[in-house]
Amino acid sequence: MIEIPRPNAQRLRPHEHRRAPIGAMSFGRRLETEPLYVRALISSNLISKHMNISSAYKVWQRVVVDPVVQKYEERVMKEQQHKQTFSSTPRNQWLAWALAAMSVQDLEALKSRISVL
Repeated sequence: MIEIPRPNAQRLRPHEHRRAPIGAMSFGRRLETEPLYVRALISSNLISKHMNISSAYKVWQRVVVDPVVQKYEERVMKEQQHKQTFSSTPRNQWLAWALAAMSVQDLEALKSRISVL
């Protein structure tokens, strides 16, 4: 019986799939299952982890048009301008950075303005 050697992992054909590493043996970036706006709202404590995506998007739409958040976004864009050589960063990323830059008092005021429970 002749054994056919299996190609190494770097030379896999499209129909051959590599097993995903599990647990502590995994490496690289974790694939996010939630959109950026949901992660940004959860990290800034504007919504709970249990809120569904459609409700979170409604909150995100109110956050985007808030004038205080827009001022923070402009400030973050000016600070990051010298670090980035191209402007391919999506607007949601700038807004997420703006929420991260906001103080706790500003976030509490924002939460009361957009009336999030």
